[in-house]
Amino acid sequence: MIARSMLLFFVVSLSGCGFSFKSLDPLLAGETERAKQLGKTVRAYHQAVYWSDGDMASGFVAPEVRASFIRDLSARKTGEKLVDIKVASIDYEPENRLATVNTVTKYYQIPTYQVKTRYEKENWKFDRFAGGWRTTGVNEVEESAFIGLDQLGEEQQSFRGRLKDAGGRTFNLD
Repeated sequence: MIARSMLLFFVVSLSGCGFSFKSLDPLLAGETERAKQLGKTVRAYHQAVYWSDGDMASGFVAPEVRASFIRDLSARKTGEKLVDIKVASIDYEPENRLATVNTVTKYYQIPTYQVKTRYEKENWKFDRFAGGWRTTGVNEVEESAFIGLDQLGEEQQSFRGRLKDAGGRTFNLD
């Protein structure tokens, strides 16, 4: 009875402080939940980058690379407009809590307005104490690393459905 009362007091106390059990998700996430969180995080990050929302996008960036990310995003914001960002593939390593997200980005530079394609590899790391998935860097890669990936079907590009890791295990992302 005393333990139950103390638990109730603890829950009510935390609720009054703005605490949410949702904030415990990264701390308690298993492999399947981490895969789902990866999908949601990558979508939210790409949306923020697409709209040049530096404040929102920088929240998905690891602290050690955040300053350079903000500098790069600001430089691109003035001379480049994004048309589309598609996820071509994901290499997921659940044991190491790492992921590489391969993207195909369509953009144009002002004032030419000619749409170009850029191929990028985004490195992501899951840190349960930092709130989940954070990108640790984005590197532009040669087109040859992405042969045919910019012509994927809409279903494959939408980054919905399942993710397979190197061991062949499948994780639902939605």
